[in-house]
Amino acid sequence: MRIEYDPELDILYIRLDAGQEHARNETFDVAPFFVAFDVDAEDRIAAIEILDASKRVNLAQLLPLVHPAAASA
Repeated sequence: MRIEYDPELDILYIRLDAGQEHARNETFDVAPFFVAFDVDAEDRIAAIEILDASKRVNLAQLLPLVHPAAASA
């Protein structure tokens, strides 16, 4: 499992299965929450994206988070 946070977009990305490429994106949009699921070809959740993450999740409890730019360095 890998957790990344993009502070510019305020998105928390949780990759559950690093080996899976998602086949489609399913969304859960019930105000005030918006969550997107990357779903593989066998209908398994490969990743979760939480928008407006700083408002929805206690990010301090997830530290250290890996920023996408830092991951490629």
